[in-house]
Order: sequence, then structure tokens, then C-alpha cells
Amino acid sequence: MGRYLFMYESLNIDLLYVFTTVAELKSINKSSDVLLLSQPAISKKIKQLEDYFGKKLFIRSPRGMALTPAGKLFYSQSKKVIHDFNSLYHLENDQPCSKFSELHIGALDSIASLLYSGFFIEALSKAEQVVLTNKVTDLINDFNLGNLDVIFMDEYFENELTTNFEKYFLQAEP
Repeated sequence: MGRYLFMYESLNIDLLYVFTTVAELKSINKSSDVLLLSQPAISKKIKQLEDYFGKKLFIRSPRGMALTPAGKLFYSQSKKVIHDFNSLYHLENDQPCSKFSELHIGALDSIASLLYSGFFIEALSKAEQVVLTNKVTDLINDFNLGNLDVIFMDEYFENELTTNFEKYFLQAEP
């Protein structure tokens, strides 16, 4: 029981927010500007997480910070915890909170153009920011890291998904 008490005393949402910011920006220097924290303070917070969990979360190099396999899993879970925390905040303050303030969708271009062309044309015209890629490996990686909420893809690639997901069949090939 003492270990759990220690965990709650040493692990807080701030540590997770710092971790996810560094993971997304791949740089302590850039994260320092965004978080308004010194680089040593950010490094200390990351070390605190790594020490607590006993796993290296980042590979540090002159090119920046890259997630280790353990870091990728931790990132995915951290995003969920931060989302849940934000939902609690909205409940506590009697503010309406939509399920998705942002919705990140990944789709193979063949599926998007064939089945949902009208939807994507309308959505793209209203979006503030659009990032396009047509590489299925990039889509799968972003989904596994928690950067995508939804992914439209062929069933063939299902075994590449490493996070929990629900599967819906949209159309069968003839």
C-alpha cells in the first residue's frame, strides 16, 4: 500500500503534461518555450518519471528526443489520463465539455476518396489545420501513439495496431 501512496505523492498531471509536450515536440528546448520552464526543470521532471517507473522513456540525441518503445506506450496512456483530467476539470467547473473538442482522423486515400469524399471535402474546408499523409505506416504509428482518434484502413493492417481499438466494417471488397 505504501508504494501506491508514494506514487500519488510523486506522480502528478504536471509531469505527464511535460512528458507529452516533449514527446510531441521532440525537443526539450522547444518544450521549454511552450511550457515556460527551464530546460533543467524539464529534464528533472522527465528523470523523475523515468526513475519512478524504472524505464527509459526517451532516447536523447543531438537531433532531439525520441520515444523508446516503453515511452511510446507511456505516451499513449498519458494522453488518455490528460484527456480524462481535462474532462474532470470541466465537470468540476460546470462547463460543457464535448467528447471531442478536436477529432484527429487518419484515412487511406483510397478509402477516403471512394467512401467519404463528401465528408472529407466539407471537413477539410472547415478545418483550421490539416495534415495529410498517404503512408499507411505513418497512419498506424500515429494511431498507436494516440495522435489519431479514428483510423480508416484495410483490415489487412489490423495486426499492426498496438493499442486498444474497436473495429467496424464499412464495406467489403468484391
